[in-house]
Amino acid sequence: MNKWQKQPWWIWGIGMLVLIELGLTAYQYFHLSLDGDLAPIVLPAEHYAKTLADPFALSTWGKGEQYAGAGRAFSHWWLKVYFDNFPGYLQSFLTPIDSLYGAAALFRWAAHLSFLFLLVNIARPVFATKHPKYFWLSSSIVGLGLAFPLLQVGGFHEQIGLVNRSVSYAAFYAWPLVGLLWWWAPYLRAALRGESAALSSISAVLRCLLALPLALSGPLVGPTQLVLLAVIIAACWLGRIPRWKVSFLPILIFTVFAAYAFFVGRWNSETPAEVPSLFTRYQDLVGGLWYQFSLRLGMPLLVLGLAVNFYLARKWLPPQQWQALRQFGGILLAFLLLYLLLLPLGGWRQYRSSIIRVDTQLPITIGLLLLLISSSWRLLLSTLSHKRRFAYGLALGGYLLIFQLADVNLSAKNECERSALETLRSSQQAISLVAADCSVLGWDIVESAEQSRLTAEFLLQLSVTDSLRLFKQE
Repeated sequence: MNKWQKQPWWIWGIGMLVLIELGLTAYQYFHLSLDGDLAPIVLPAEHYAKTLADPFALSTWGKGEQYAGAGRAFSHWWLKVYFDNFPGYLQSFLTPIDSLYGAAALFRWAAHLSFLFLLVNIARPVFATKHPKYFWLSSSIVGLGLAFPLLQVGGFHEQIGLVNRSVSYAAFYAWPLVGLLWWWAPYLRAALRGESAALSSISAVLRCLLALPLALSGPLVGPTQLVLLAVIIAACWLGRIPRWKVSFLPILIFTVFAAYAFFVGRWNSETPAEVPSLFTRYQDLVGGLWYQFSLRLGMPLLVLGLAVNFYLARKWLPPQQWQALRQFGGILLAFLLLYLLLLPLGGWRQYRSSIIRVDTQLPITIGLLLLLISSSWRLLLSTLSHKRRFAYGLALGGYLLIFQLADVNLSAKNECERSALETLRSSQQAISLVAADCSVLGWDIVESAEQSRLTAEFLLQLSVTDSLRLFKQE
């Protein structure tokens, strides 16, 4: 009997569910609409051209220039390069419209899978030598089974989602946080295991080289890095965690670049010049937090699961594992509080007046999910009696089923937008009339043909149309 046949039947059952979930997630992303920032960024529009011409934002502090996207050039570049090339590859076997939605779906799906495998890899417990030779295989399948239901596309997405439904927001929020999570993975894994973080020379050099592009990507990388470093330094100084037996040089280099990105971001013309008073913004934050908790059951269930796991971990886990988990939870709590305390200082936008939203809370959501997966995994592998472990596994399965059933419900569909694109593709008129039932690659209804110019140029560039087709909606 080979190593695959030795796995128990329930492991194969979980593995099959993971594969089904992979397909379901891809299907969900394929049926999401496109957003209003995609065309201006990919073309790019005139106000974004300077971002690509000056990727390191040297003209901001050197000449005092202010332009859209300052300090975020690598997210602009990543999105542009992807949509300049990948839809064309897909058109070898898909229609131009399907290739557009397929490329957008794969862009988000890849970020989704990156989060999944990073979370599982970081949360993975240390395997004892007494386990069978291929125990890692079944344990990894269990880890994927724990993580997959928690990564929401439908259902609780607005509360605990990791990959934005907007493909542009996925480029500026999800993908940079994927990079940040990869960057910190060795340190987070070591902290969860209560070990010293050891980086190889190649890994340290690679992280140093990628630190600047990563810092100059999304708006959350710089602030998250600075807050995380502050919390870790404070924890080391207070003796809450042991000092890592590894050079801090990569961390310090990344922090310098993060501070630089945060600094040049002040010249981003998309940052509002006038904002409400600080007191009003903190009021809005409190209201936003309440909304996130009361919208649906996603966030309350996540917090409840963590509370139950910590209660059981204190009783059931070996002292060393419990100590590492408790210390990690304390660091996460300190990070959460400091991050929320500082968020109103730069997180307010006219379209995001509540400050906290699924995109701005992404670092917090990642930390909570990581802690929940890690604690659940350790409890399942703990040295409990078979009866207790079975009872916990059964309760955990029911808990994750709630997330899975909620995720099947996806309200955002793209049939209306797709129909509008079919109308534009088949139209022979220079200015077409499209139904105003939904936005078309935009945030709002297009009321005049000139408003559609960037979208029309984008569709022409991707061969969705064979000539420039302006449109308006009525």
